[in-house]
Amino acid sequence: MATKGKTELHRFIWAIIRQHGGRLSVESMPGKGSVFIVRLPKHNDQNLPYR
Repeated sequence: MATKGKTELHRFIWAIIRQHGGRLSVESMPGKGSVFIVRLPKHNDQNLPYR
């Protein structure tokens, strides 16, 4: 059962992924857990503030 904080965190993370043209996939195995895979495109923009 997701708490309000977890739900808000999921929305926040999904918004970042979407804004950057990324993808999210989930692999789940009952009784073993889940793996969340975030894929973001590589940017070569020299105008990014962190470069």
